[in-house]
Amino acid sequence: MKLGAYFTSPQLQKEIALVYRAVSNKGGPACVYGGGLDWVRLDSVSTTGSSAVAGGQIRAWARLAQWQVSGPKMAEPHNTLDTNFSLLRVDGHWLISRYSWSFAPGSEP
Repeated sequence: MKLGAYFTSPQLQKEIALVYRAVSNKGGPACVYGGGLDWVRLDSVSTTGSSAVAGGQIRAWARLAQWQVSGPKMAEPHNTLDTNFSLLRVDGHWLISRYSWSFAPGSEP
């Protein structure tokens, strides 16, 4: 995946560092096999020129192996997250410049 198609600075650098840590941490506590979103709900969106902010909820999932003494154990958590996004319009495309999230009440791991 090309991260630059979705993110711009400063979030792009944070995402690159996250991916680098994930792929260079061999033998760590977990190995991620995939992930995605079940759904997205936007509660608010506002734009001013070439910037926008959006807030709402997403239902995210991941498929991973957690390494235990007896070997890898597969898990597929699904969590609802409260989210906020800042976006910038770059070359005709809306890219995420910052985002934050927290577990929605009752959706903590």
